[in-house]
Amino acid sequence: KLQEQTQNNNLFDSSKKERKPLEFRETALSVLNAGREIYRYYHAQDFTNHDYNANVSLYDIKEFFQGRNAQGKLNPPVKAK
Repeated sequence: KLQEQTQNNNLFDSSKKERKPLEFRETALSVLNAGREIYRYYHAQDFTNHDYNANVSLYDIKEFFQGRNAQGKLNPPVKAK
């Protein structure tokens, strides 16, 4: 019986799934669009004089929410805003 259930609930069998476009709430769309703007900003930078770091925006966002202490080190996640 377990084998029958796993065959019926196969996550990778897309032939049985409905294919409809995703619908997002307005707040989710605004977050998505803000992420797109951050992506465009960072990937539009001129990297001829310094190395390219694809994750730099992630680090900036992390720094914003975690903040830095008096010594300039990132606060632990417990002290995040």
